[in-house]
Formats: sequence, structure tokens, C-alpha cells
Amino acid sequence: AMTVHSAVVMRASLVETSAVAAQHADQRAAQSASSILLRSIAKANGPGSTRGRDSDSSSGSGSGSNPEEDLDLPPIVRQLLAAAGHDIEKEAEKELDGPGGIVDGVGTSDEPSPEERAGDGRLTLPGGGLALEIDGRVVTVRVLDAQGGLNLNTVEEPELRRYFELKGLRGTVLSSAVDQILDWRDEDSVPRRYGMEREGYRRMGMVARDGDFRAIEELRALPAIDEALFASIRMDLCLGGDGRVHLGSASPEVLQAVGELTPAQVEGVLNARRAGMDADSALEELVESMGDGAERLRVHSSPVVRILATVRVSTGAEREFEGTAVISGGEIASFGMHLRPWLGGGERYDGSE
Repeated sequence: AMTVHSAVVMRASLVETSAVAAQHADQRAAQSASSILLRSIAKANGPGSTRGRDSDSSSGSGSGSNPEEDLDLPPIVRQLLAAAGHDIEKEAEKELDGPGGIVDGVGTSDEPSPEERAGDGRLTLPGGGLALEIDGRVVTVRVLDAQGGLNLNTVEEPELRRYFELKGLRGTVLSSAVDQILDWRDEDSVPRRYGMEREGYRRMGMVARDGDFRAIEELRALPAIDEALFASIRMDLCLGGDGRVHLGSASPEVLQAVGELTPAQVEGVLNARRAGMDADSALEELVESMGDGAERLRVHSSPVVRILATVRVSTGAEREFEGTAVISGGEIASFGMHLRPWLGGGERYDGSE
């Protein structure tokens, strides 16, 4: 019996060790692919990025060599970098410990990038994503504006209610979610009809914030926000920014609730995103056509971006990671990534009571 028990324990230990090693390898691959795309975005939007292709063709190499000879970057990165691709390719090889393979660029376009808009202080994000093969893993990366969603600290009640309606909530479920969010962030002690204030949270053994949300995860303290609902809305939310929604990142529900776009206009935004790096031009035209109605919209991203990376291994299994980075002055000021939580609750919440 002791021998069997020891064998079982050893086997369990080996399985656990193998799982931890696989997760570590997946995270390393996700970080490597993400850093390549982030550096591409940083260089494309940094000082000096408006230089012409001809004058930059030998920059960083000293020989004017073809930048495709070491690592074949997809169109989405070339559009971001213009002629500065050689430097990124060299850095990419270091990330991958040797030459890596490009699978494809998701949502890319072969059209030239709008260099005249690069480096002007307005951060431009790719309309699609990047897929790289690293150590036998296919990593797909997307970069979104982390401050371009629904701001929990500034959103007004009508917009918040409209957002939850678009997410499928109805009746007292909807009213409870709205009222409890507003009660959590206000400074008074008078609860709304379906809300909760300090005394209610005290009975639950908690202390109400009575101020701005400091973390999106604080929503889990609200009785109306269960795990399934939280998982379905967390990617739409932010805590900072200028209160405007980013046309290149915000969900259709946020675009309609805060940006006040019609379903037809939302479809136009989604079509523009699918066009890849040409998205900015199409989105700018949409904003111009809306006139004063576009005051809650913006085309360019804030310096704080969110990274979503999916790692797929040869067996077809996938693991998702997410992270945050700050891009400033053509450099990555900070960057962190972790295993993405709440993966099981991403479906649309049905709003049932």
C-alpha cells in the first residue's frame, strides 16, 4: 500500500511539474510575441518615426541589407515600422533565441502605412493582430486601448443603464447592477432603491469604497455582479482616461451606450477595424461626419494599452494571457503579463433573475 501510495504521489508530482513547466513556456511565448508587437507600435509612434523610407533604408544595419532576410515580419508590423523593420527583426531573433517563423498577420493589409501620422503624439494601434510561431506554439496577439472603454468612475447613469441593457440585463437585475455601482462610488450613505451602502456591506463583513473604483475587480464585492456577469463585462471597462471611447478597441455595446453610435455605424467601425492599418482613415471620416455628436469618441489610443495573447500548441489546446503596457516617447515604459482569469464566463449574460 505504501509503495502504491508513493507511486501515486510521485506521478501526481510529475504531472503538476509538467503542467507548471508548460504554463511557463506558454507565458514566455506570449510575452515574446507581445513584446515584438509592442516594440513595433512604440517605434512607429515614437520620435523620428516620420522619416522617409529611402533615408532610413540602411538605418541600424549599416549596409542597407534587405530587412526580410533574417525574420519575415508580416504586413501589420511592416506597416507600423515603415523602414525601421530591420531593428525589430534583430530584436525579435533575440526574443526567440534564434530565427522565428511568422504564421500570418490577423486582420492585416498589404497597403502602405500612413507614415505622415506616425510620431505625432497620437498613438496608433494596428487594426488587427499578429500571429507568430514560437517554440512550436502559435501565439496570436492583439493590442487594445486600456483607457478607451466604459469608465466606471465617470460614466453617467443613463449610459450605464443602456450598456447593461445592451449586455442583456433586464428588470431588477439591471437596476441592481446600476444602483450598486453608483452607490459604491458616491460618498453619501443613502442607498438607491436597488443599491447598497455602508451598513449593508458592513453586515457582509466588508467596507464600502464610497469613492472612485481603484480596481475593476472591486465589482465582485457587489451582490448584483456575480462571476458570470463580471467575466462578460470586465474587458469593456476602464478606470481612467478622458471619458471618450476608443473606436479601435471599444466593444459594440460600449460604442452604442457611450459613443451613441447606431447599429449601422457600429458595423462601419467593425468593418474599418477589419481593414487593418487603414482603419484610422475610415474612423476619422466617421468622426468628421458625426460633427458634434462625436465628442465622446476618439480614433487614437491612450498610452496605456491592454494586450491579449492566445497560445495554441500542436495538440490544439489553448491558454490565454493578458497584460498591460505603457508606451511613451517611442519606448515601452512598462509591460507585464499574466494568465488570463475568468476564462469560463465570457459568454453573454442572459439577464435572468
